[in-house]
Amino acid sequence: MRHERMETLVRQLLDLGYHSGQVKQIIDEAAKEAKESDNPETWIIDSLESYILFAAKCRKNGRLC
Repeated sequence: MRHERMETLVRQLLDLGYHSGQVKQIIDEAAKEAKESDNPETWIIDSLESYILFAAKCRKNGRLC
């Protein structure tokens, strides 16, 4: 289920205008930070969600961030 959630979030980021390389970098950075975590998938999901919120906020304000 978490894998499906990550795939959905990745698609949302791509739809918001992120490039695949940027999404990969987001995931790689979150995975590095999550190494010592008990639940790295949750860490990655949280990171992806925060980028989506940021992009949505930028779009709402009509700016590029």
